[in-house]
Amino acid sequence: MKLGLEDDAELVGELVQESKEHLSNIEPDLLLLEEKGADVSPDLVNRVFRAMHSIKGGFSFLGFMNITNLAHVMETVLSRVRDGDLTATPDVVDALLAGSDKLTELIDNYAESEGISIAKHLESLEVFRTGSGAAPTEKDKISEKEETEAPETKEPEKKEEKPSAQVEASEVLAGAKEPALNAPVSGNEKGKSVAIVESLRVKLDLLNSLMNLAGELVLTRNQIVSQMNQRASVIMGGSALQEKIGDLTAQSSKSVIDGANALGASLNGEFEALVEKEFKRVEDRFFGLLSSPLSEVQSIKSVVQQVDFLTSDMQEKIMATRLQPVGAVFSKLPRIVRDLTRSLNKQVKLETSGEDVELDKSIIEALSDPLTHLLRNCLDHAIEIPDEREKAGKLPEGKVEVAAYHEGDQVIIKIADDGRGINPDAVKGKAVEKNVITQEEAGLMSDKKAQELIFAPGFSMAAKVTGVSGRGVGMDVVKTNIEKLGGTIQLDSSVGRGTVVLLKLPLTMAIISSLLVEVRGRQFAVPQSSLDDIVRIRAEDVAKRVEVLGDSAVIRQRGKLLPLIRLSDVLGMQNRIKNPKSGELIEDNRNRIVDKRQKPLKSIFKSMFAEIENESEESASEASTAVPSDLLAKRSGKERRKNTRSAMHILVLKVGIHRFGLVVDELLNNEEIVVKPLSSFLKKCKCYGGATILGDGKVAMILDPTGIANYMEMKFTDVEQENLAQENLDAKKQEVESQRLLMFKNGTEENFVMNIDLVSRIDKVPATDIECVDKKEFIQYQGKSLRVLRLHDFLPVSKPETDPEIMYVIIPKLVKHKLGIIASEVLDVANTDSKLNTESVSGLGMLGSSIIDGKLSIFVDIYSLFESAEPEHFKHTTSGKLLNGKRILLAEDTAFFRHVTIKYLEGAGCEVDFAENGEKAWNMLNSDTKYDMLLTDINMPRLNGIELTKKVRSSSTLKNLPVVACTSLGFERDRELGLSAGIDAYEMKLDKERLVKTILQVFEEKGGGNV
Repeated sequence: MKLGLEDDAELVGELVQESKEHLSNIEPDLLLLEEKGADVSPDLVNRVFRAMHSIKGGFSFLGFMNITNLAHVMETVLSRVRDGDLTATPDVVDALLAGSDKLTELIDNYAESEGISIAKHLESLEVFRTGSGAAPTEKDKISEKEETEAPETKEPEKKEEKPSAQVEASEVLAGAKEPALNAPVSGNEKGKSVAIVESLRVKLDLLNSLMNLAGELVLTRNQIVSQMNQRASVIMGGSALQEKIGDLTAQSSKSVIDGANALGASLNGEFEALVEKEFKRVEDRFFGLLSSPLSEVQSIKSVVQQVDFLTSDMQEKIMATRLQPVGAVFSKLPRIVRDLTRSLNKQVKLETSGEDVELDKSIIEALSDPLTHLLRNCLDHAIEIPDEREKAGKLPEGKVEVAAYHEGDQVIIKIADDGRGINPDAVKGKAVEKNVITQEEAGLMSDKKAQELIFAPGFSMAAKVTGVSGRGVGMDVVKTNIEKLGGTIQLDSSVGRGTVVLLKLPLTMAIISSLLVEVRGRQFAVPQSSLDDIVRIRAEDVAKRVEVLGDSAVIRQRGKLLPLIRLSDVLGMQNRIKNPKSGELIEDNRNRIVDKRQKPLKSIFKSMFAEIENESEESASEASTAVPSDLLAKRSGKERRKNTRSAMHILVLKVGIHRFGLVVDELLNNEEIVVKPLSSFLKKCKCYGGATILGDGKVAMILDPTGIANYMEMKFTDVEQENLAQENLDAKKQEVESQRLLMFKNGTEENFVMNIDLVSRIDKVPATDIECVDKKEFIQYQGKSLRVLRLHDFLPVSKPETDPEIMYVIIPKLVKHKLGIIASEVLDVANTDSKLNTESVSGLGMLGSSIIDGKLSIFVDIYSLFESAEPEHFKHTTSGKLLNGKRILLAEDTAFFRHVTIKYLEGAGCEVDFAENGEKAWNMLNSDTKYDMLLTDINMPRLNGIELTKKVRSSSTLKNLPVVACTSLGFERDRELGLSAGIDAYEMKLDKERLVKTILQVFEEKGGGNV
């Protein structure tokens, strides 16, 4: 029989809901069947079989035969798998999954399901149902019909009072108590009692109503607290109460004095004054008590705190009823991975965790599409085919991890893969090709900024349009949808290693934490999730901090330019300022944030890419003439704005990867607010994301940073260009590593310098303590004689006319035989990135010269100096032969260390090429030139020594190349990192003896050359 839908709509609705739950559990179980193959657990097959039987039975009694027939055929195939007659091969699972998808479609449209064809799916399942391709016979159809109707005839007598359809539906609903998705099922479960958690199905409308009531309760709580925080005197009448009590105390004072006079007391003026004073004191004390907030009254305070606690607790409990585990979304991912890997011929393992982490139902529903797209992106773009992975030294099977976890008051969804990563150079090229950025911007852009271009509208790295990707939509939609949920998206990718995407989501969107601000006497709420920072600029600093770039006001925040707009300008409100003396709002005649006398910033970006010199000069000229000279004259002198009321309050708001500053009048306080949807009259106001009712009963609009940026048509290009140019400039500065130099004098003429890492100690010595033996000078040092050298005896430098009474002895380290260098004066220790000039000054004991603090300074080469002074201790006789002809690549970014090390190596017979950074060194290693060793610094720009070594070790052609690290850092942690990366040896810079010895040792261990 077939019940009419109108007969019991509630029963049909319950059955549809239960069937959907069964289908959501069937899909992952089918994938597990495929994974287990012939080793499948009987309990797993039974679980899928019972779910399909429940669907078939319920819709059979309601008369939906298309759903019934398809479910029955699938049930029969599962029965054969359970009995061992059929193995769950990929083809079998393909047919069952396709049938499950069709059942979902039929159940979603159950009213029209009889008109939807299922012939194709029955045909694909038939071969597995019967074991042959033959169509079902008439006898089969009859037996199927009998089996379908059989449960109706077996109705227990004790349930006769129920209509048969209702009884069967109850049995179907009872089937919902099957094991949960991926619940552990063992063969020993028989006979064990299973703890069942009691639950009750509640309509979503009721939950929504409860949520609205919870919001109203929070508003009421806020209003109670607000009222309790007011002064009692204000609540009880304010000035009228004060006047009335004042009259009463005056009358009481007069009555006391009149009473005393009536008793015949001899009174004077002092007594009257004393009485009036006492009554006045009582009056002040009374008003002092009334001026305190009511919430401070102990009996009221405890009640308010209890109301606050209960409200918060009730709100959290009601909110929890709308929370759902993210596992509901995660459960769909294995099917996506399975289908895509089969179509893309890839091997991918999906790992999920944190399925029990809960989010609001509305967020869960909106999360499904972005998460699906990110996963498809991983499989299509990130994970390589097996052959490509093996060539890169990876396992053929790629890995994708999807995890959920709590972080503060947010939920983090992590999607990570071990694929090829995002190539920033390739992204830049594609972005320039699609006119997303200019060639100049690409040249300045950092790798991280370039990778984030994948979120740009219309951007795609796919070479051609396929069913998976390439249409230029997707990642920008993902970003937009996540931001609509009040969340953010972060990207971290490393070429060759993989990509990690983090989705940061709020627990709920109904009640949020916000910052209340005031503009022109009106209050607004700013969601805390949109707030990146708060900046307060003192009145006297406003003119200095706020600058102008083009037509925009900007400030420098953490080294970057931040564009500014006033909220009053956004909303078209009249600009007013507070009178410094009275505090009253008065009209503000300044129409711009930035002072009109402020000189415009000179563009770093334009100056870096000016094609001709006079273009830069012209720009500078325009900048200088943009400000009238008379106004500049007025600018001189002390800043007039000093009152604290004139301070500038700036909210730094997030719009995707961009930031902008919103100027407001006052910052009020943080408050938990209930988000109310905008009315139809305000739907077109893009600057608002909703409204809320404050504790004082006033309505405050909730600001939407993205809407404000779009409404003001904010173009972040100019600011981003300047920030990129500044980053590029800073990066170039960092490429030259600074060094600490000891500056000293030998006489009165030349300045000498030594790297401080070469200095063991400096001792003060009276000139009389220096003794001469056989034309050599010595001092007593640590109980022994130490030879000391005067530079003018070995170097072509001036000799001092007289020796000072106190001399300084510089004792170097990293030498095998200690000697001291005499200095007449120690000047300073300076940090400098000055380059070493080896042409103007050179010779024995001199590395070269440099201009430091405006003076020519000579770098002392202690090794050649000491070799000249005591050749018997420092001359080498064998290293030159052993290392002769070895070609070594030196990766070193500091010119001084580079020059010194090259000199050491060439002195040992090596041929040396050098690279200023790790990236250049990597390119040179992959050139036609063959090297016997890589000698690398650790801290370098673009690619550090550890990263460079890892690339060498992962290369099929370079993996056996000897690598020695030469660094000025002696920390054990750095040494361990280097050795774990594949560095063969780790030595200190400037230690010539140990460096040459270590290089020889590594060649011996590696069997290099003739060593």
